[in-house]
Amino acid sequence: ADNIINPHCVANSTIYFNGTEGDHYLYGLSTSTDTISTIWTGNVWNPVVVGSYVYYMDLSNHYGLSRYSITNNEVEILTNDRVDFFNIADNMIYYQTAGSDNNALKRMRLDGSDNEVVREGIHENINITSRYVYFNEFSFDTPIYHTPVNGGSVSIFQP
Repeated sequence: ADNIINPHCVANSTIYFNGTEGDHYLYGLSTSTDTISTIWTGNVWNPVVVGSYVYYMDLSNHYGLSRYSITNNEVEILTNDRVDFFNIADNMIYYQTAGSDNNALKRMRLDGSDNEVVREGIHENINITSRYVYFNEFSFDTPIYHTPVNGGSVSIFQP
């Protein structure tokens, strides 16, 4: 039977995805050879490859955000916050916390430093351009908020 894959990222002609049935390993589908290989036997959800690191929601760490070094075969925990989803731009990770009384959209550098609250509350649709991060409150299409990618204040987007 054909495998059903849940792709999250493409880098260097490889589609990266996590297992969804039986395991949550990190897999790669080579677009040049059309073969699937196991990259790492971690407990991964929503993998995103940036350089030699794989950023992912760490199922072994209550959905915190971690990164795995493909080069050194090492894991670094970036935050123990329970993460609903995340997006990466430039040198920053934007993520929405979940499951607490103080939910917030947060940002931090790729190494986990300078972690800060962008806006308190529950948000969705973290979309990123070269200059701005756009998002809205959960279940409300408007207003749309934005903030500079590398930090700064939040304002309402005026098209």
